[in-house]
Amino acid sequence: MNYIASFSPKITTNLSIFRNTLDNLITRVHYFDDEGVYHSFSSNAGEMVTNGVELSVLFSPLNNFRLELSGTYQKTEDKRNGFGDIDVAYSPNLLGYAKASYAFDTGKIGNGIFSLTANYVDKMEPYWDNTPQKTDNPGSPPKGGLAGKLTAIFYLGAIYDWTICLADRDYI
Repeated sequence: MNYIASFSPKITTNLSIFRNTLDNLITRVHYFDDEGVYHSFSSNAGEMVTNGVELSVLFSPLNNFRLELSGTYQKTEDKRNGFGDIDVAYSPNLLGYAKASYAFDTGKIGNGIFSLTANYVDKMEPYWDNTPQKTDNPGSPPKGGLAGKLTAIFYLGAIYDWTICLADRDYI
């Protein structure tokens, strides 16, 4: 579901509410048979469901200046038996993005855009390994998360784009 509102020519907001279902994901299946022999194989047995909301705001206070802000909250669940209480790997709950850009005309040499960006990615689980710690012991617990939680990160960037339209010029 998506809602867009324009409060003036300079401000636009976008609210998205989403649900994504991924079915038949290739996953690793591990089990011990009746004789205690360990088996492991790949199967189309995975299912994940993500519910979330995203809010974006675009603000253009000046002709050539734009400010974009967005934030997303999402929760992903692994629907396989026994995985309901385990955080899904590489699926942060919070994401944030900001961009400030200024466009300018450099005359005969083209057009430019200078942008500063910021991104936030919330803490998350790394890969969850369901392989038993001891493949000769049916009661052995899974290896689990391989590195503990990955910490949240925030990073900044700068971009300069310069465009020249070669068709607008006489070269001979």
